[in-house]
Formats: sequence, C-alpha cells, structure tokens
Amino acid sequence: MVPLAWLTADKPTLFERIATEFGPVSVRFQLQDEGKSLKVTFEPKFRHKPQKILLHTPPLKELEQVIVNDQTFKVGPGDVLSIK
Repeated sequence: MVPLAWLTADKPTLFERIATEFGPVSVRFQLQDEGKSLKVTFEPKFRHKPQKILLHTPPLKELEQVIVNDQTFKVGPGDVLSIK
C-alpha cells in the first residue's frame, strides 16, 4: 500500500529495481476509468521465487478492479490479492 496521494490518473507512479530478499522488483501503477480501475505492472527479477506475492489494494470506495500484468481481479476497498 502507498499513500493515497501517489494514486492518480494523471501520471503513473513508478518504483524501479527495488531491492527485496528475493531479488529486485519494479512496479508501475496508475488509476484509470475515473478511479474504478487500478492498472499495475509488476516486473520481478527474482533470484528465488517467494511462496506467494500479495497486493494490498487501496481503500478507495470507487475501486472495482485491479489489472496486474493484464490479469483482471474484481476487488473491493482494502482487499488483499494473491498474485503469481
């Protein structure tokens, strides 16, 4: 989860090559469709794969879906998604 001010439709928010214990990860996200969708691009460069990857959705009451690397998930505010 990130500060709500970082979630905008105007421009994407980008984290590049963030170090994790599994290897670097890049993430880009941007609101779309008047806040009803959140598009996420997730690019891991894992040295070893984690057991699971969780995405905490923002607590936005308008949010209906999250699209992660072209896979669509129906969501509610504050849901937790397990992505592969």
